[in-house]
Amino acid sequence: MARSNRRALVDGKMMKFSKSVVGAVALGASFTLVGTSALAATGAVYDPTGDAIVLVNDRMEYGEYDIDLTRIDIDHGTRDLEIVSRFSFLVDESWNIARAEIDTTGDGVADYAALWGKDEGLAVVQDAGERITCSSIGTRESLGVNGSLTLSIPRTCIGSPASVTVHVDVLWAGLNTSGADLYFVDSAPGGLIDDVTAFSAPVASSNTGTATSPRLPVPAPAPAPAPAPALKTSIIAKLSKKTHKSGAKPVKITASVKNKGITQASGRVKIQLNGKVLKNAKVKAGKKVVHQLKRKMKPGRYKVKISFTPADSKRFKKSTKTVTLRVKR
Repeated sequence: MARSNRRALVDGKMMKFSKSVVGAVALGASFTLVGTSALAATGAVYDPTGDAIVLVNDRMEYGEYDIDLTRIDIDHGTRDLEIVSRFSFLVDESWNIARAEIDTTGDGVADYAALWGKDEGLAVVQDAGERITCSSIGTRESLGVNGSLTLSIPRTCIGSPASVTVHVDVLWAGLNTSGADLYFVDSAPGGLIDDVTAFSAPVASSNTGTATSPRLPVPAPAPAPAPAPALKTSIIAKLSKKTHKSGAKPVKITASVKNKGITQASGRVKIQLNGKVLKNAKVKAGKKVVHQLKRKMKPGRYKVKISFTPADSKRFKKSTKTVTLRVKR
């Protein structure tokens, strides 16, 4: 997908989220806890790890952020539809909007959406025309390893359908330190930037009220996505002076590492002078390493070699840089 088309699609999705939240707040929506039915047909959607995305300006990166979904459990009971979004690890600041789109007719188009706006303190159900059909649905959050978000939706809010298919988006929306829009998001099934929204397999309601309700087979876990190629890094190396007079003010070597992408690499920087290691230090993303040479040095030419070894070798490549220092009497 071209960058401009991808950006337009992302902006459209973000606008849809924002309109839903603002509209629900304007109508004074609230949320309460609703109990779920014990009789239910169930389904599950597995989501590969590492497919959460971060978006800022026109840049997008995949990664295993704490908003990374692993599975969606769908429990379609006689009274309620329960949708549980599960994560590798969840903290309070991982998300601020959760949206479950629900197709009740099987045509691959959402007929309803359950929206939980955490910062606004609301949890509602809207129909396709963004009219609120229920202003009170159940919510539950479980933090930590294998954390989860649960939406408990009365079936009357979505027209009491015989079966449903579901698509979930979980989002953190805010600003970065430069004031630009920043989004962390994961979706299941499929992804935020898909041209067509993907839905789960149909999950029938156990509306017969029997204990032998139909149970959908749990699909096999989705294959993990191919790892993204490691990003190239480069070293910016500066000498305070290229020619040094022995005994004069000593030469300072300053080195920093840069790379493409939103996330900057960290790791270790090694500084060598004619093969001798002078410094081997940790370097944080965007920071500099400085080393001062001796005041008195033998005249001649010296090779200053700077090497960078990333902490995350799967995401970033090694790099080296060599500069020449001339020492005179």
